[in-house]
Amino acid sequence: MTGKPSPKRTEDREDRQAPVTFSPYLMRRHTEQLAGWLHANGVDPDDVAIDHPISVVDGVIHYHAADLDRSGESTDDSEVDEAITVERTARCVEPAPDLSQAGPQAS
Repeated sequence: MTGKPSPKRTEDREDRQAPVTFSPYLMRRHTEQLAGWLHANGVDPDDVAIDHPISVVDGVIHYHAADLDRSGESTDDSEVDEAITVERTARCVEPAPDLSQAGPQAS
């Protein structure tokens, strides 16, 4: 008895989101949308450094946050007078917002 060949199970491409990067410029223009998305993915938006991009690659959010000392204060580089940041990651469970059609936020 010959039956129809069963379709090969392939990776469901719809579940995978294409890599995306939010530049500091976009982060400033769409603060509320990105803050809601970060919060939905377990990232405190207040921890995210606004001067570094956020990217999503292979279901992982990559962002920079202030490097905190034991007392919870941010460390800084006294030579350049800015906070030191460290790269952090979080699992992306809520898809990144599509900002390509979004207009600037009202101030």
